[in-house]
Amino acid sequence: MPFLPTSWPIVVALARPSAQALGNRPKLHQKVQFLGTQSLWKAIAEAPEWPEFMSTYLAYRDATYAADKSADEAVPYPAQLQSIAQRIHARTRDIEGAASFALVGSQNQDYRGMFMDGEVDLLFSGPASLVPLVDLIFLEGTTTWVTDQATLDRLVPPPAEYWRRWARILKDAV
Repeated sequence: MPFLPTSWPIVVALARPSAQALGNRPKLHQKVQFLGTQSLWKAIAEAPEWPEFMSTYLAYRDATYAADKSADEAVPYPAQLQSIAQRIHARTRDIEGAASFALVGSQNQDYRGMFMDGEVDLLFSGPASLVPLVDLIFLEGTTTWVTDQATLDRLVPPPAEYWRRWARILKDAV
């Protein structure tokens, strides 16, 4: 999501020391859902603009996520993405039943999330819904999926019984 140009120097200044100190890149935490009809998916898959959209989006990601990039590098990409998304989406106007929606935000459905964190979702439709779709495609292609319990337990060890009981008490108290 584009931010005010005046906020970029602050974001970059804060991200650079932490990323270098930890020896890794910042990690994005967002929750996205994309809903599209079959006819919309078919139109997107056949759109000759799709490779241009993907390459522009990846350039935008690089300019906005890399701590060593200047905010000025990201400035032209939102307008370019909007223009390409509008051309792709225009192909679906005459197709019956073509529709897409994207939800971006926090969909935590627990008491803490609903009452204490101010959870929020944004609903996009039309051309704007295509941008979060690329994040989902990117996520699918770059994630190592855990397929068995042993691997999950190795990566995220189950808590000791003592801590599990304390967590249960604290959860019920809150």
